[in-house]
Amino acid sequence: MINYFRDKNAFLSNFFVLENPIKVGFLTFDTAEHFYQAHKTLDLNDRVWISGLETAAAAKKAGSKRGLNGRKILLREDWIDDKVKQNVMYTGMFLKFMNNYELASRLITTYPKKLIEGNRYHDNYWGDCHCDKCAHIKGKNNLGLLLMYLRNALITIKI
Repeated sequence: MINYFRDKNAFLSNFFVLENPIKVGFLTFDTAEHFYQAHKTLDLNDRVWISGLETAAAAKKAGSKRGLNGRKILLREDWIDDKVKQNVMYTGMFLKFMNNYELASRLITTYPKKLIEGNRYHDNYWGDCHCDKCAHIKGKNNLGLLLMYLRNALITIKI
C-alpha cells in the first residue's frame, strides 16, 4: 500500500511539476493541479490565468471559493456534479502520464499496491485525511481510485 504521495511517490501527486507539461490547444499546464483547477471554469481568461500561475498551490487557491489575490473564477454550471469533477481529474491524470512515459512506467510499477492519497489537510473527497480531527472519517480516496484505474489501463495497453 502507498499511503502518501510524497518523497519517492511524489510523482503521483497533482502538485508534481511535469518535465513535459500537459498541453491542450495553446494552453500549457505545469502540473495536473493547474489542469484541474483551470477546468473548473469555462471562461478562457480564467483558464489562461490559472495555467500561467507559478505553483500548483497558487492554482489550487485560484480555483477555490476564496480565490487568489482577490480574484475568483466563475465556476462552470455543471461543477456541482461529482462525475464532471472526476472526469476532469481523470483526463488530467491521463494527459499527465501519457505525456510523461517515465512517470507512466513508474505508475505501472506500483501494481498491485493500493494507492491512497493520504493527507493532513482534511481532504476526504480526493484522499483520506489522517489528522486527529478526521480519524473517525473514512476518506473516499477518489484520486487514488482514479490512479489505480489509469494504472490498470496502462498495463492493459502495455505502455
